[in-house]
Amino acid sequence: MKKIFILLLLFILPIPGVFAHPHIYIDLIIEIDIDEQGITGFWENWTIVREFGENIIIDYDKDNNGIFDEKETKTVRAELFDNIINYHYYTYLDIADTVYIPSEIKNFSVHKVAENTVFRFFIPCRIFSGEAGRTFKLSIIDWTKYVSFGLRYIDDPSTRSVRYNVSIDHYDDYYSHSSIFGNSNIVITMNQTEQSGKNALPTAASRSRMIKLTPENAAPTETITNPFVSAGVKIKDDNPNPFVTY
Repeated sequence: MKKIFILLLLFILPIPGVFAHPHIYIDLIIEIDIDEQGITGFWENWTIVREFGENIIIDYDKDNNGIFDEKETKTVRAELFDNIINYHYYTYLDIADTVYIPSEIKNFSVHKVAENTVFRFFIPCRIFSGEAGRTFKLSIIDWTKYVSFGLRYIDDPSTRSVRYNVSIDHYDDYYSHSSIFGNSNIVITMNQTEQSGKNALPTAASRSRMIKLTPENAAPTETITNPFVSAGVKIKDDNPNPFVTY
Protein backbone atom coordinates (compact mmCIF):
# COMPACT_ATOMS: atom_id res chain seq x y z
CA MET A 1 0.00 0.00 0.00
CA LYS A 2 1.32 3.40 -0.88
CA LYS A 3 0.63 6.35 1.38
CA ILE A 4 0.55 9.46 -0.77
CA PHE A 5 1.42 12.90 0.56
CA ILE A 6 0.67 15.34 -2.25
CA LEU A 7 1.84 18.91 -2.44
CA LEU A 8 -0.60 20.78 -0.23
CA LEU A 9 0.63 24.30 0.18
CA LEU A 10 3.47 26.49 -1.00
CA PHE A 11 4.54 28.91 1.65
CA ILE A 12 7.36 31.19 2.70
CA LEU A 13 8.38 31.71 6.30
CA PRO A 14 10.28 34.72 7.65
CA ILE A 15 14.01 34.13 7.86
CA PRO A 16 14.85 34.51 11.57
CA GLY A 17 18.62 34.41 11.22
CA VAL A 18 21.64 34.00 9.05
CA PHE A 19 21.54 30.24 8.99
CA ALA A 20 17.78 29.85 8.41
CA HIS A 21 17.90 30.24 4.65
CA PRO A 22 17.92 26.94 2.71
CA HIS A 23 20.17 26.59 -0.33
CA ILE A 24 19.52 22.98 -1.30
CA TYR A 25 16.01 21.70 -1.98
CA ILE A 26 15.25 17.98 -1.85
CA ASP A 27 12.01 16.18 -2.67
CA LEU A 28 11.96 13.11 -0.43
CA ILE A 29 10.51 9.63 -0.95
CA ILE A 30 10.76 7.02 1.81
CA GLU A 31 10.38 3.29 1.12
CA ILE A 32 10.02 1.05 4.17
CA ASP A 33 11.64 -2.38 3.74
CA ILE A 34 9.56 -4.92 5.69
CA ASP A 35 9.85 -8.67 6.15
CA GLU A 36 7.87 -11.09 8.33
CA GLN A 37 9.70 -9.97 11.49
CA GLY A 38 9.49 -6.24 11.08
CA ILE A 39 11.58 -3.56 9.39
CA THR A 40 14.99 -4.27 7.85
CA GLY A 41 15.75 -0.71 6.80
CA PHE A 42 14.71 2.28 4.75
CA TRP A 43 15.28 3.34 1.17
CA GLU A 44 15.61 7.09 0.77
CA ASN A 45 15.14 8.76 -2.61
CA TRP A 46 16.34 12.37 -2.76
CA THR A 47 15.42 14.38 -5.84
CA ILE A 48 17.71 17.39 -5.71
CA VAL A 49 15.84 20.18 -7.43
CA ARG A 50 16.84 23.64 -8.66
CA GLU A 51 20.41 24.76 -9.20
CA PHE A 52 22.40 22.18 -7.23
CA GLY A 53 20.69 19.23 -8.92
CA GLU A 54 21.23 20.78 -12.35
CA ASN A 55 24.87 21.56 -11.62
CA ILE A 56 25.61 17.97 -10.61
CA ILE A 57 24.46 16.85 -14.06
CA ILE A 58 26.50 19.55 -15.80
CA ASP A 59 29.70 18.76 -13.91
CA TYR A 60 29.53 14.98 -13.45
CA ASP A 61 27.72 13.49 -16.46
CA LYS A 62 30.99 13.71 -18.37
CA ASP A 63 29.77 12.10 -21.59
CA ASN A 64 26.50 14.06 -21.47
CA ASN A 65 24.39 10.97 -22.13
CA GLY A 66 21.94 11.48 -19.27
CA ILE A 67 23.22 8.40 -17.41
CA PHE A 68 25.66 8.22 -14.51
CA ASP A 69 27.86 5.21 -15.19
CA GLU A 70 29.77 3.36 -12.47
CA LYS A 71 32.79 5.67 -12.58
CA GLU A 72 30.67 8.83 -12.59
CA THR A 73 28.56 7.48 -9.71
CA LYS A 74 31.65 6.76 -7.60
CA THR A 75 32.91 10.28 -8.23
CA VAL A 76 29.57 11.85 -7.28
CA ARG A 77 29.43 9.81 -4.09
CA ALA A 78 33.01 10.67 -3.09
CA GLU A 79 32.78 14.38 -3.90
CA LEU A 80 29.10 15.27 -3.39
CA PHE A 81 27.58 12.81 -0.92
CA ASP A 82 29.98 11.11 1.51
CA ASN A 83 30.65 14.35 3.38
CA ILE A 84 27.13 14.36 4.80
CA ILE A 85 27.95 11.42 7.04
CA ASN A 86 29.02 14.30 9.30
CA TYR A 87 25.33 15.30 9.30
CA HIS A 88 24.18 11.68 9.84
CA TYR A 89 22.65 11.69 6.35
CA TYR A 90 20.02 13.98 7.94
CA THR A 91 18.37 10.79 9.25
CA TYR A 92 17.44 10.15 12.90
CA LEU A 93 15.62 7.18 14.38
CA ASP A 94 13.95 7.48 17.80
CA ILE A 95 13.24 4.12 19.47
CA ALA A 96 11.98 4.10 23.07
CA ASP A 97 13.24 7.66 23.64
CA THR A 98 16.74 6.80 22.44
CA VAL A 99 17.88 8.42 19.20
CA TYR A 100 20.02 6.44 16.76
CA ILE A 101 21.84 7.60 13.65
CA PRO A 102 23.10 5.62 10.63
CA SER A 103 26.68 4.44 10.67
CA GLU A 104 26.59 3.58 6.97
CA ILE A 105 24.46 3.53 3.86
CA LYS A 106 24.32 0.91 1.13
CA ASN A 107 23.49 0.66 -2.58
CA PHE A 108 24.07 4.31 -3.42
CA SER A 109 23.05 5.30 -6.94
CA VAL A 110 22.55 8.54 -8.82
CA HIS A 111 20.16 9.24 -11.69
CA LYS A 112 19.03 12.09 -13.88
CA VAL A 113 15.27 12.78 -13.88
CA ALA A 114 14.34 15.70 -16.13
CA GLU A 115 16.77 18.44 -15.09
CA ASN A 116 17.11 17.15 -11.55
CA THR A 117 19.51 14.73 -9.87
CA VAL A 118 18.25 11.81 -7.77
CA PHE A 119 20.28 10.15 -5.01
CA ARG A 120 18.96 6.75 -3.88
CA PHE A 121 20.39 4.73 -1.00
CA PHE A 122 19.51 2.15 1.66
CA ILE A 123 19.89 2.57 5.43
CA PRO A 124 20.07 -0.86 7.13
CA CYS A 125 18.18 -0.90 10.42
CA ARG A 126 16.54 -3.96 11.93
CA ILE A 127 13.50 -3.16 14.09
CA PHE A 128 11.46 -6.15 15.24
CA SER A 129 7.70 -5.84 15.53
CA GLY A 130 5.88 -7.03 18.64
CA GLU A 131 2.50 -8.40 19.58
CA ALA A 132 1.66 -5.07 21.18
CA GLY A 133 2.01 -1.93 19.12
CA ARG A 134 5.58 -0.63 18.92
CA THR A 135 6.03 3.00 17.96
CA PHE A 136 9.16 4.69 16.71
CA LYS A 137 9.96 7.88 14.84
CA LEU A 138 12.00 8.45 11.70
CA SER A 139 13.07 12.08 11.25
CA ILE A 140 14.59 13.58 8.11
CA ILE A 141 15.85 17.07 8.89
CA ASP A 142 18.82 19.41 8.55
CA TRP A 143 19.35 21.19 11.87
CA THR A 144 21.44 23.86 10.13
CA LYS A 145 18.44 24.76 7.94
CA TYR A 146 20.74 24.80 4.91
CA VAL A 147 18.82 21.93 3.28
CA SER A 148 15.05 21.99 2.79
CA PHE A 149 13.31 18.59 2.62
CA GLY A 150 9.84 18.20 1.14
CA LEU A 151 8.20 14.80 1.73
CA ARG A 152 6.38 13.63 -1.39
CA TYR A 153 5.20 10.16 -0.39
CA ILE A 154 5.91 7.03 1.63
CA ASP A 155 5.82 3.58 0.06
CA ASP A 156 4.93 0.99 2.68
CA PRO A 157 4.49 -2.47 1.11
CA SER A 158 1.98 -4.79 2.72
CA THR A 159 2.87 -8.01 4.51
CA ARG A 160 0.69 -10.62 6.19
CA SER A 161 2.89 -10.92 9.27
CA VAL A 162 3.21 -7.27 10.27
CA ARG A 163 0.48 -4.70 10.74
CA TYR A 164 1.60 -1.08 10.85
CA ASN A 165 0.43 2.48 10.64
CA VAL A 166 2.24 5.58 9.39
CA SER A 167 1.50 9.13 10.54
CA ILE A 168 3.24 12.45 10.00
CA ASP A 169 4.40 15.14 12.36
CA HIS A 170 6.59 18.07 11.37
CA TYR A 171 8.71 20.91 12.70
CA ASP A 172 6.71 24.14 12.51
CA ASP A 173 9.77 26.40 12.66
CA TYR A 174 11.63 24.74 9.77
CA TYR A 175 11.05 25.96 6.24
CA SER A 176 10.00 23.43 3.61
CA HIS A 177 9.93 24.33 -0.06
CA SER A 178 7.14 21.97 -1.04
CA SER A 179 4.61 21.07 1.64
CA ILE A 180 3.68 21.23 5.31
CA PHE A 181 5.19 17.76 5.63
CA GLY A 182 8.69 19.06 4.95
CA ASN A 183 11.47 18.37 7.48
CA SER A 184 9.21 15.74 8.93
CA ASN A 185 8.85 13.21 11.70
CA ILE A 186 7.50 9.98 10.26
CA VAL A 187 5.84 8.08 13.12
CA ILE A 188 5.48 4.34 12.57
CA THR A 189 3.54 1.92 14.77
CA MET A 190 3.67 -1.80 14.02
CA ASN A 191 2.72 -5.07 15.63
CA GLN A 192 2.84 -8.77 14.82
CA THR A 193 -0.17 -10.45 13.23
CA GLU A 194 1.49 -13.88 13.23
CA GLN A 195 3.79 -15.19 15.94
CA SER A 196 7.40 -15.04 14.74
CA GLY A 197 9.35 -15.48 17.97
CA LYS A 198 11.12 -12.17 17.34
CA ASN A 199 9.23 -9.80 19.58
CA ALA A 200 11.99 -8.30 21.68
CA LEU A 201 13.37 -4.82 21.24
CA PRO A 202 16.33 -4.70 18.84
CA THR A 203 19.50 -6.06 20.40
CA ALA A 204 22.88 -4.35 20.16
CA ALA A 205 23.83 -6.78 17.38
CA SER A 206 20.69 -6.07 15.40
CA ARG A 207 21.44 -2.36 15.65
CA SER A 208 25.02 -2.86 14.49
CA ARG A 209 24.55 -0.40 11.63
CA MET A 210 23.09 2.32 13.88
CA ILE A 211 24.89 4.43 16.48
CA LYS A 212 23.43 6.07 19.55
CA LEU A 213 23.29 9.85 19.20
CA THR A 214 25.30 11.64 21.87
CA PRO A 215 26.50 15.24 22.33
CA GLU A 216 29.94 14.07 21.26
CA ASN A 217 28.80 12.84 17.85
CA ALA A 218 26.08 15.42 17.22
CA ALA A 219 25.84 16.90 13.73
CA PRO A 220 26.81 20.52 13.06
CA THR A 221 24.04 23.02 13.77
CA GLU A 222 25.43 25.79 11.57
CA THR A 223 27.06 25.90 8.16
CA ILE A 224 27.76 28.54 5.53
CA THR A 225 29.06 26.19 2.85
CA ASN A 226 27.38 23.40 0.92
CA PRO A 227 27.57 20.40 3.28
CA PHE A 228 27.42 17.92 0.39
CA VAL A 229 30.65 19.14 -1.21
CA SER A 230 33.85 17.50 0.05
CA ALA A 231 36.88 19.61 0.88
CA GLY A 232 38.78 20.80 -2.17
CA VAL A 233 35.91 20.16 -4.60
CA LYS A 234 34.44 22.98 -6.65
CA ILE A 235 31.33 22.68 -8.80
CA LYS A 236 29.53 25.16 -10.99
CA ASP A 237 27.88 28.02 -9.09
CA ASP A 238 28.46 26.45 -5.69
CA ASN A 239 28.05 29.75 -3.87
CA PRO A 240 28.26 30.26 -0.10
CA ASN A 241 25.38 31.59 1.94
CA PRO A 242 24.58 35.08 0.54
CA PHE A 243 23.41 36.24 3.98
CA VAL A 244 26.97 35.98 5.31
CA THR A 245 29.34 38.94 4.94
CA TYR A 246 33.00 38.04 4.54
